Amino acid sequence: MLREKLKTWIFLQQQLQQGQDVALWAVVDDWGSAPGKRGFLLGMTATGAWSGTIGGGVMEHDVIRRSLQMLQTPETSSPILLKRTHHERAPEHERSGMSCAGGQWLAGCVLRPRDLPCVERILFTEEHGPACAWRIDPQGLCFLQESAPTALFIREGEYWSYTEPCGQPDTLYILGGGHVGLAIAKQFVPLTFRCIVIDPRPDSLVAKDPDCCDRLYLRPFEEARDIVQPGSHSYAVVVTKAMDSDVTALHAILHKDLRYIGAMGSKRKIHNIFQRLEQLGVSTELFSRVHAPMGLPIGGQTPAEIAVSLAAQIIQIRYAHTPPAPRPAGRHSTKHTRSDLASE
Repeated sequence: MLREKLKTWIFLQQQLQQGQDVALWAVVDDWGSAPGKRGFLLGMTATGAWSGTIGGGVMEHDVIRRSLQMLQTPETSSPILLKRTHHERAPEHERSGMSCAGGQWLAGCVLRPRDLPCVERILFTEEHGPACAWRIDPQGLCFLQESAPTALFIREGEYWSYTEPCGQPDTLYILGGGHVGLAIAKQFVPLTFRCIVIDPRPDSLVAKDPDCCDRLYLRPFEEARDIVQPGSHSYAVVVTKAMDSDVTALHAILHKDLRYIGAMGSKRKIHNIFQRLEQLGVSTELFSRVHAPMGLPIGGQTPAEIAVSLAAQIIQIRYAHTPPAPRPAGRHSTKHTRSDLASE
């Protein structure tokens, strides 16, 4: 969860600013039904203040106990790597006490006030970019100037390291801040997506509830061509209030190299949108890049159900090695053929 990770980095920053040592734990790898997934973070002080999670349960309780031990002797506590298997038949030294038939590797280290500049650079990059990375290894935590394409865990003999990209979070651009746009933002923020909404209306539902997203641009949809950034971490959906504005929004982003472009509407509405775009000189070859109707066909009709169907489809694409090609427009439906939902 992007916001939760940011909260943990902010927690670490605040404790270090106050001159406190703090223990940092990261889930660096996972398999099976592990409750803690790669990238989960936990920060803890000697007073018991904490932020984040590595999966909860008795495993996390044990890590908290280890944290307190490490913080009692911070100068002699070296970074450690732990394997925790969630099965009662696992070797005793790596048994987590949980039985969900999975496991995870955990890396932990003690951060001291001298590590504050490193944490501040990570936090700044996470919030503002550009794409860089951070690493934890037997030497501790460090910030890397170069970017990393993906998180990477390495074990070679006694050496281990975990590198995680920062400053390039998966970002969902939502063009439209009405009922469906609001539901989508609320659905995606907990999924570690940075949600950016574009809608020119100061009285849209998202504008009335700005905390539902990470950023709201009260700009014309034409300006999406400057706001939406291309790349494999960028996703966009068009859910504006009317077909005219759908055409404008799609026209602004269709040429961009995005991981996903989705549009909502009935078969007829999508067909009419594509006709209008063709009249504007858009190559028909670009239409195949649009998931329309967007979302998996789960039969939903309400804005919240549409948001769930969209989340399912984007999560599927997010974790695929290569993005699946969109189905031809009109060939499937999440049963939100009430395309007038887009007319908000």
